[in-house]
Amino acid sequence: MIAVIADGGSGGSMSLHGSLGFELTGTLRAVGFKHGRWLDTTLMQRTLGKGADAPPLDAGGKH
Repeated sequence: MIAVIADGGSGGSMSLHGSLGFELTGTLRAVGFKHGRWLDTTLMQRTLGKGADAPPLDAGGKH
C-alpha cells in the first residue's frame, strides 16, 4: 500500500502513517506549484501480507 503525501510530508500525516506501519520510501522534490511556492511529495509504503517472501496468489486464491 502506498501513501502519497503532499507538501513535503507534513509532520502530522507522516506521524500518522508511520504509526500505521508505513515506512518512508522517497521524496519527489518540487513536483507541484501552489500559492507561489514549489511543493515536494513524500512517498511512504506499507507491505501487505508477506510481500516478497511469498509468491502471488492466482485468481483462485492459490499459490
